[in-house]
Amino acid sequence: MHVCMNAQYVTLLGLILAMLLGPGCQESEPEVLDEATMQAVLTDLHLADAWVEQNGGNLLARGVKREGVFDEVLARYDLDRKTFYRSYLYYLDHAVQLDSIYARLVKDLEAMEMSTQRERMQRRNEVSGGANP
Repeated sequence: MHVCMNAQYVTLLGLILAMLLGPGCQESEPEVLDEATMQAVLTDLHLADAWVEQNGGNLLARGVKREGVFDEVLARYDLDRKTFYRSYLYYLDHAVQLDSIYARLVKDLEAMEMSTQRERMQRRNEVSGGANP
């Protein structure tokens, strides 16, 4: 009976160790894009989507163009859809990181918009002879 109890303890200890050490031996999370790359890709996707909305024609044509520009943006970063979506799903599960990415993305888009507005005003002033700065 004493030997049987020792065997049970050894088995129980082995199970506990396996549970504690097991997660460290599992495969690591699939490779995902770093935050800076993810932000750059998402920024380009947002810009591409805005372009499609302005220049895409009817709803069906916009859908077709959107697919094409989506693939072009991913190709620019040497990505396939699987890698992009795997990364996007990772960041959806890590909301703090995704919030940080989007906060920087919005700030960058706002800066781009301000720059575009300044350039437009500058061109208007040049065309109108410099009146009304």
